[in-house]
Amino acid sequence: MDRLTERTGEGQAIPRMDLKNNGHQRCMERLAEYEDLEEQGKLLKLCVPIGSLVYEPYQFMGNGAWEIAVHKIRLEDLDEIGKSVFLTRQEAEAALKELERGKGE
Repeated sequence: MDRLTERTGEGQAIPRMDLKNNGHQRCMERLAEYEDLEEQGKLLKLCVPIGSLVYEPYQFMGNGAWEIAVHKIRLEDLDEIGKSVFLTRQEAEAALKELERGKGE
């Protein structure tokens, strides 16, 4: 994707200076495309960059010791972040302690 905008020193978004005559129109077309996708429910804003690692406590076949699996984030992980999939190892370890504590009751 070619970037159509740049930020001024004050943080304001403006069309890139190196765009030819129709820079504003190209920006408007891109914005309209994103708005259309958002209205159709097809625009997804991820909470982490694609390829980020996530941490998931699991117990093999429901028996034995708990472990923390590490893998690249998948689409099916998005609804589970903070529940069974975590963005940091520390969060996963804390959840694992809760799981193990619940097992002993």
